[in-house]
Amino acid sequence: MIAERIDLVRPELLLLLALVPLVAGLEVKAFLARGRALAVFGGPGAALASRRASLRALKSALGVLALGALVLALAGPRIGLTERAVAQEGADLVIALDVSQSMATRDVAPDRLRAARAAIESLAREAVGSRVALVLFAGDAVVRYPATADLDAIGAALDSSGRTFKPASGSSLRAGIAAALGAFPQAAGARRRAVVVISDGEDPAAADLSDLDSARARGIRVYALGVGTPEGGQIATYDTNGRATGPLRGSDGQPIISRLEEAGLRAIAERGGGRYWRYGGGDAAVRELVAEIRALDVSAVSEEKVPADRFQWFLALALAALLLDLVLSARRAMPLPRAARRLPTAARRTPAGGRA
Repeated sequence: MIAERIDLVRPELLLLLALVPLVAGLEVKAFLARGRALAVFGGPGAALASRRASLRALKSALGVLALGALVLALAGPRIGLTERAVAQEGADLVIALDVSQSMATRDVAPDRLRAARAAIESLAREAVGSRVALVLFAGDAVVRYPATADLDAIGAALDSSGRTFKPASGSSLRAGIAAALGAFPQAAGARRRAVVVISDGEDPAAADLSDLDSARARGIRVYALGVGTPEGGQIATYDTNGRATGPLRGSDGQPIISRLEEAGLRAIAERGGGRYWRYGGGDAAVRELVAEIRALDVSAVSEEKVPADRFQWFLALALAALLLDLVLSARRAMPLPRAARRLPTAARRTPAGGRA
């Protein structure tokens, strides 16, 4: 059995789950305190309590369950994929993002990688109607998110990319392009397809561009955005806590300078039938790229797989637990009053000599 894909729209909210054991501990502490107070008041085993201990415990457990389920619902769980028919105009677009160490260079603000992420977010906003997939590459490559028309998911995938993909050292444009060409949906129908490579172009080995010939024959266009400057800059390094530790140094102890290598990126775009732009921030290059992609658009109706939102399950569980907590009462049933017994008429008369 293949495990279903599980993803979260807002994984940072899972930190709120720390409240669950805290609240559970407080409930247990209060439960034990009530028991001790009853023992002091009525003695061990006293049955004077107006509330049933078993139902008190159940209501506390329901409150804790509702809190945990609500936190999971807020985190936006997506479990598995679901198919839906999509009628729209758009292209199938795969973005291949270079996440190698040289992308930490700060020759563009704030650094190459974050500038590239800004370009992707801008591209996703403009590519309305298109299906977009995300590939991350360095020395190797991985499809971080499959093709989807839910473009908000691409932003969430970028936010969590550092936790889910640990690239091998180095940078391989060939690995990124190969993964991107394999990330297109199987049933493309009449839709046009395009790849956007976003990188500083630094590849220790000359990129093998033979895959681009077959891609172009299949109608796939390849575009490139170069991030950085030809003058380059030092590669920043960080510790595990995200604090800057100075520049990356070579074996001679000198800082390594990383430069934008445009020739390789331009060759990729030209051989892939697309265009190359240098990106240093701003939306001019992205707008031109979007215009190129929109020129490829054709109408299509197709089945696509999209992440299945499952927050409703956890929200329903939280509401059910809260409603059950409200309905249940831990109070013991009060005994019904006994009917007063009437005395016989003769017994109610006064003694002899007195008035009735």
